[in-house]
Amino acid sequence: MSTAQERGIIITTAELATEGAERVLDAIAATGATAIATTTSIVVPADTDTGLREPPIDVAGDRRRLDRPIWGRDRTWVHRYTAHPPDPDLWRDLPWPLPPVAPEAVRHDYAREAIEAARVRDLRTHLNFAPYALPGGDAHREGMPTNDELRVRYRPARFIGGMHPEGISWVGCFNNPTVRRYGRVRLIELLRHYGDVDGISFEWIEYPVYFLEKLFTCFCDHCRSQAIAIGYDWDEITSAVRLLWDSLHALTEEQALAIIESGDWGELVVDPEAVRGGFVAWLDFKADSVALALDDLRETMAEHGAGHLSVSTAEPAAPWGRMTGAGYARPERVDSQRIKLYSAQWLMMAGWWAETLLTWNRGSALTPELAARAAMSLFGLQFV
Repeated sequence: MSTAQERGIIITTAELATEGAERVLDAIAATGATAIATTTSIVVPADTDTGLREPPIDVAGDRRRLDRPIWGRDRTWVHRYTAHPPDPDLWRDLPWPLPPVAPEAVRHDYAREAIEAARVRDLRTHLNFAPYALPGGDAHREGMPTNDELRVRYRPARFIGGMHPEGISWVGCFNNPTVRRYGRVRLIELLRHYGDVDGISFEWIEYPVYFLEKLFTCFCDHCRSQAIAIGYDWDEITSAVRLLWDSLHALTEEQALAIIESGDWGELVVDPEAVRGGFVAWLDFKADSVALALDDLRETMAEHGAGHLSVSTAEPAAPWGRMTGAGYARPERVDSQRIKLYSAQWLMMAGWWAETLLTWNRGSALTPELAARAAMSLFGLQFV
């Protein structure tokens, strides 16, 4: 979250609840930072059976620990609540239940406290917010699917049926009108209570590619209709993706070595020229989908008196920023962009991609070392 004029630090309400806003903001001001971005939920301790792990395991990160302990622990379990009762009229046409409001005994607006403490220290204030992150858990309305079932229904659809059973960022498909409305409603709720901040830092406006399977999203009917409406040749895209999919399931040792040498996507497929146009169009369409979602969010802000707020996004590092649709090609839609430099995830992703390549090519000459080196080369990582 930074520009030439601004040096920001992201904080969560967990740190605020543990250490207090005054202490946290004093530490931030002492670094020379000029801004903060804070989350807004209320976080309270929970047990291991019902709570969410902090830090998240992210599928395979059971060894992850917090550098900055929460309530004296380097890992813990929490419940998250909203600080303000949601507006039932806004949520009426959505399939999800109202977000749970914090019980009265723990309903402390840590985000508001941080915003006020930041102003005293002449720090600019932003909200860190993932508008399209779908809720999890078993909460549901009478006669409606559970949140986990809704996740499956509204998250990006893979090219060939089904979805990877695990995930890190449970975002919905940006071209699904229900998901778009869900993002707008959540943003409106946020602006009603924190619209006096300087800006909003959006998270997860992307099609994540942590797993190779998830690279092949989204191919739902809404994406097909949107692609055709803005001028893409959907048949060309699906034909190219089919060739890429088939080639990844028949990867030769020679191709793996070529990938390691070049780091080039073209080496993945049997006939690169037959894929290139549709593949590029597919990535362009992902980027257009992200851009349209950002447009929708900015229009919502303008409609609710917040069009003057700055907008920033968190972008995946190259090269997979291009794969997710986030990229860096449309700076006119945001005021600043920050790169997500989560080095631990880079290695985890390379491992997950290698595992998938081995699974898809079981019985071939592809070895674990070749698969790992190929995945790392695609990510621009050195194998030593």
